[in-house]
Amino acid sequence: MVKLSFYETSISRRTDLEVCYRPPSITDKWAAGFADISLVYSTTPTDEQLQKDLTTEGIQWCKRYDYPAMITAWDDDEEVLLPAGIDAYNRYFAWTSDSGIKTEWLAINAADHILPGLDAKQLVGVFHDIPHQTGDEIRAKANEKLRQKRRQIRMLRFMLLVRYFFLPLVFVILFEINTILGYVGFAIALAGVLYQGWRLSGRARPTPKQAAAREKQRLMEHYYYHCSRNPEAFAKLRADNFRNHRN
Repeated sequence: MVKLSFYETSISRRTDLEVCYRPPSITDKWAAGFADISLVYSTTPTDEQLQKDLTTEGIQWCKRYDYPAMITAWDDDEEVLLPAGIDAYNRYFAWTSDSGIKTEWLAINAADHILPGLDAKQLVGVFHDIPHQTGDEIRAKANEKLRQKRRQIRMLRFMLLVRYFFLPLVFVILFEINTILGYVGFAIALAGVLYQGWRLSGRARPTPKQAAAREKQRLMEHYYYHCSRNPEAFAKLRADNFRNHRN
């Protein structure tokens, strides 16, 4: 049975862009296509700067991981950026040849000839420092989350059953045994209902955790409003953040 391994994406930040490197998915026999290098710009570059960045990143990543890569540039709206005169069906590729690292614009459907004939063990060795998971491991984690969710649902059902079936039954039994105990139990239950109603009405003082969550939501809405009104300033701010994070 063919086992598929999925690699995590490595993210690097430059002055005005974010670079994402993702190895190909690897089975026990072959690699599924090229490594993928995505250049995400916070501001639109000139054609000269775009071509320079594509070449620089392609060479740098091929030196680090000796495997052919397809390099694509994107803007903030997730639109592909291409220098003037480049066909929309072409992409920039970087790979190692006998004469060194080569970079070239090639048609997407005509670049398979630069893929090396590496087996699975060699491919894993190329990307030795990038975490990866097999499909079985991913499914196991997903199944574990599903089991946790089901346990939570069962616990919720049990709590509802206790609250709306067993507690009233206990009150009835208490009334039969001792009227005073019955009234005490009823009063406790009624107090709980009134408290929950008070909380739902919004009059109860929020807990510190609830207050922090509300303040975070308020700030997010506030920032979104102002960033949407001034996208140029937001793009500059994001570029500054990338630069500061890198330094």
